[in-house]
Amino acid sequence: VLFRSTKTGEEDFSVVWEQKATIKRFDEGENQWKERGSGDARILKHKTNEKQVLFLLRREAIGKLAANHNLTRGMRIIQVAKDKRCAIWIATKDYSDEDEGFPEKFLIKFTSEETCEDFIKQFKHFCN
Repeated sequence: VLFRSTKTGEEDFSVVWEQKATIKRFDEGENQWKERGSGDARILKHKTNEKQVLFLLRREAIGKLAANHNLTRGMRIIQVAKDKRCAIWIATKDYSDEDEGFPEKFLIKFTSEETCEDFIKQFKHFCN
């Protein structure tokens, strides 16, 4: 049996931050949050172009992208007041479904408030 290694595009990046999470996107047509999946939420920094930083979440069992976008200057993130384990932000171009990218509003939920606060701190660090 021969095994082939599959390139994911992540080979040129280093993991800066990683934690288990569940992510949802806002469906404007149906005016509701829809679950995209659970897995490792990661912030990745390009190995040679340190200005390129990605947020990535692959669904645990199947590896399909649930979120894939650059963290860019000026992006804002807020912690959800009703559930401090959650945060919301808007990605101007998310590439998890389409090659040309599409604007998406995301909600991420962690297992603890502390993990969420740490994520927000990392997010803000790369978006300022």
